[in-house]
Amino acid sequence: MRPERVAAERAKEVRDAAKAWQRAGFATGAVVDQVNARYPDDRQRFGPGFRIVAFVFAWMAAWSCMGFFFIPLAFVGSDGWGFLMIFWGALLTAATEYQTGPLKRSDAGAESATGLMAVGFLLAGFVALAEPGSDRTGRDLLLVIPTCGALLAAAAAYRWAERLYFVVALGCLYVLLAQAPFGRAGWILLSLVLIPGSLAAARNEERAPSHRRGAMVVAIGALWALYFAVHVWSVDEHLIEELNLFTASTSAIALTRSFRAASILATALMPLIVLAVGWRRRESLLVSQGLLLLGASIASIRLYHSLLPLWLGLIVIGGACLGLALGLRRWLRAGETGERNGFTADPLLDDLNRTEVIRTALAAAVFTPAPRTMPPGSAFEGRGGAFGGGGATSSF
Repeated sequence: MRPERVAAERAKEVRDAAKAWQRAGFATGAVVDQVNARYPDDRQRFGPGFRIVAFVFAWMAAWSCMGFFFIPLAFVGSDGWGFLMIFWGALLTAATEYQTGPLKRSDAGAESATGLMAVGFLLAGFVALAEPGSDRTGRDLLLVIPTCGALLAAAAAYRWAERLYFVVALGCLYVLLAQAPFGRAGWILLSLVLIPGSLAAARNEERAPSHRRGAMVVAIGALWALYFAVHVWSVDEHLIEELNLFTASTSAIALTRSFRAASILATALMPLIVLAVGWRRRESLLVSQGLLLLGASIASIRLYHSLLPLWLGLIVIGGACLGLALGLRRWLRAGETGERNGFTADPLLDDLNRTEVIRTALAAAVFTPAPRTMPPGSAFEGRGGAFGGGGATSSF
């Protein structure tokens, strides 16, 4: 990732933090202006609407230009498709580098379109070159596609730091790992390595902000991959083993039968373990994902026992989750200073809805009656009284 882009992302984080302080009432507009002047934005950015428009138009323009290259191949044959796709992917890579470099574009849409197309065309080119004529089978594709996809997406994630590249690289890696003789065990071991490593990378301030956000995406994906690998329904249906086209299904069935007893226990205990670790480490990501895993485990009961109709079961689970969330929120707010063990129901400077406690405290401080002070000169001065009526004088 370019150093100047990393500096621009860090400056953007400072500006966003200043705006959050202003929304919470802790900073004035003048302070925000000073922060913006000290940390200026040298990137070309678009809002969500214009970003989508730029993405679509850049995508259409790239396809239109590429059509002029593909027309001659329709007459000379398809032997050069692989080389042409790699050539076009290299051009799109250069275009993305030019936009993120000299043009200083970030969150503008066009650079995302060209980068995504570059990865796609390079992957298609490598797959076309690896084609062994008409003898290509699904086994070959399950090796070439995830291998090239993981490498290309990982390189794009490191260079351009789009969240989609992290997702694609992680997905291709798990698909490739499923081709091993013991793919499910590989999923479990890889997830156990990726989860703590990604969480540590997400908290490392020395890394670029985009890389930290990508590490968080990897942590979430690895957590759900681990849950999928130990889930009892996945074991019973041989979902991971079905991705493996290189081993016989009998070995996969034997493996899953020996693993089923432990998977039942893991399906029930993994959400609780994730919740406990998240609570212990003050990781809000693990806490939220643990709650989602808990809901998924409860919903899994319906796959084996028809206790309730599906629609009624979903309503009950949703109501239970809502009640748990409201109860947890009330329990946290009832703690001293509105927190318990470092957790609070109203994290500061997140959004307007979550700064309610801060606003309430400020309002209470503003509207608390202050001690009354007597105005100067209001002390008693004995200068006599005054009266009238009956022709009397006005003083005595």
